[in-house]
Amino acid sequence: MGGLALFAASGAASAAAVNYKTLDPPGSTQTQVKSINARGDAAGSYIAAGVVHGFLYCDGTYFTIDPPGSGATVVTGINDSGELTGYYETATSIDVFGFVYSHGAYKTFQVPGSAVTYPSAINDRGQIAGSFQASGASGYVDYAFLYSAGDYTTLNLPASSMPVANAINASGSVVGYYESGATLLGFVYEKGTFAALSVPSSTETLASGINALGEICGTYSAGGAAYGFIYRTGIYVTLAVPGAVETGSTALNDRGEAVGTYTAASGGTYGFFYAGGAYTTVDPPGSLYVNPTAVNAAGQVGGWFQDAAGTVHGFIADVSPASR
Repeated sequence: MGGLALFAASGAASAAAVNYKTLDPPGSTQTQVKSINARGDAAGSYIAAGVVHGFLYCDGTYFTIDPPGSGATVVTGINDSGELTGYYETATSIDVFGFVYSHGAYKTFQVPGSAVTYPSAINDRGQIAGSFQASGASGYVDYAFLYSAGDYTTLNLPASSMPVANAINASGSVVGYYESGATLLGFVYEKGTFAALSVPSSTETLASGINALGEICGTYSAGGAAYGFIYRTGIYVTLAVPGAVETGSTALNDRGEAVGTYTAASGGTYGFFYAGGAYTTVDPPGSLYVNPTAVNAAGQVGGWFQDAAGTVHGFIADVSPASR
């Protein structure tokens, strides 16, 4: 899927109406939102008293997510049924285990033969994409996986490519990136078939999100700068916030609207919401650095920001319909 048409998405950056809610579970000192579902439920992780915990924010209430026996927990994904996935370490082992949390119950898992299992996303069918490490002849080797109905599929990527699986859509298609020689290429794995993603004239391409329509977003490098992209129907659309020196896209929803970060000429790093050719700045009050990580079809953006004191907070940003 490299070498196809490339178009630039034009449009002015706007400070249109965006409502923000800062998320800080009680007792937390650092918080990150990693995923948001159609209801606006947010999931992620926080640090309290030096320990990492997962959390779910639902209907104004925080729920701590810690599998039994865990010493540190990271939640990476939530689906529209409210099922969560992520990974955890125990207090007595260096191994890392995956888990699913569904309606009050935990199910833990580890890819057979692996020492480390990192789930990254879960779809509405309960399928999970992620990465794992297993012992090889010269140390640990990285792989990507798809977990579905109790079965594990190691994604058929080039050997020794150190793949990272970032996202999965409703039909089970997985996207991410892998090493190819001295560069990085994106990939999409669907229905048993692997295809590389490379934006024309780029030196690196990383895929970070995929929606139900099979549209893919990510970031690529060209000419010493970084740009976001959306890949749809054989065309790469470049995302470049006006006036930014760098732009990168992290996620997109089923309407084809994307979120990500951009660095302004002044040096500040902000979030953006891209819809219909227009960019809306995502900049929670008090932020110095903003990283949107997820977006749902209602235009709710989840992510995290750092303030002047260096504290990291989670947030939900609700982009007004007029901006879309």
